[in-house]
Formats: sequence, C-alpha cells, structure tokens
Amino acid sequence: MKTRVILKFILMFIIPYLCAALTFAGIFLAIIVHTHSLWRILLCAALFGFFMYFVRIAMQYPLNSLRARWRNSEKKLDQRTPLLMQIFNFLFDTLIAFLAVVAVRDLVAPKIIVNHFVGVFFTILFISLLLGNLIPPSLAVIQDNGSND
Repeated sequence: MKTRVILKFILMFIIPYLCAALTFAGIFLAIIVHTHSLWRILLCAALFGFFMYFVRIAMQYPLNSLRARWRNSEKKLDQRTPLLMQIFNFLFDTLIAFLAVVAVRDLVAPKIIVNHFVGVFFTILFISLLLGNLIPPSLAVIQDNGSND
C-alpha cells in the first residue's frame, strides 16, 4: 500500500517538479543570449524560486494531506508552513534551477533547446500526471482507521 503512495508521489510531484525546472531552464536559455553570465543565471534561478514558492502555496494542502495519511495522523492538518521551511524551499528551488540551467546549457545543443526541448518536457510532464491520475485514490492513500476529520 505504501508503495502506491510513493509511486503516486513520484508521478504527481517529483517528475513534474523536475520537468518544470528543466522547462524553465530551456525557456531561459532560448530567450537569453548571454547564458554564461553568472548574474543572469542567478536571476533566472531566483525567478524560478519565486515561481515555485507560489506553486507550493497551491500544493501545500495536498502534500500535508498525503503526509498525514502516510503517518496515520489523526490530528488536524496545519496548512501553514513555518518561515524557516519557506526559506529552505526557496533556496532549494533556486539551487535546483541554477543546476538545471547550467546542466542544460552544457549538455544540450542550442538548436535542440530552441526547437524541441520545452515540448519534450511538457510531454513527459503530461504523461507523468496522466499515469499518476490512473492510480485510484483508494489505493494511493492509507486508510484513516475510522477517523472522522
């Protein structure tokens, strides 16, 4: 049962997160001419960090719900995220975006970035979310043991 929870988490959150970071890197590299400028890469990474901060606001409740069900928690879900965790998430997202931009810049030819790159990651994102949604919710969560929350 926990394997299905992990699989759904990977398909619905991890793969889309990585696709978003790589797509953001591809868009940045397709638009910006001076991609070897550290200042511009840091600016891109910070923008991705802010973008993901607002995406996390929408995703926080489902993640808390999965976490509570994973732990069989019967307490009410706290929808607030501590400030230290928000700062950590922003720095983590910025680091991931920085690494994605550098990796894409160094590993992928500019012609591929401009022509196909974003479309490939949108396809992977779509397939991942599609497969994640095929896992029935009754199989993807651990039962509440009779809690009425």
